[in-house]
Amino acid sequence: MVYNSLDDIREGKQKLKQDINTNEEQIRTLWKSLFKPVDEGMTKRGRRWSTVINTGAGVVDGLLLGWKLYRKFKK
Repeated sequence: MVYNSLDDIREGKQKLKQDINTNEEQIRTLWKSLFKPVDEGMTKRGRRWSTVINTGAGVVDGLLLGWKLYRKFKK
């Protein structure tokens, strides 16, 4: 952006402040949405199974990684 006078600089500064305030509000909204309570739409039973499946997948992934590393560095 080309500035030809002090008024141009002031307008640019004001626009930047507005953009920053808009971005801060968006960040604040997104940050609050990260820590909102879990939606009660999913039943306790559904959450339990979801947790079991996620944990099981993580354990299997860890075992496969361990096995591959063991085979690679065994030699």
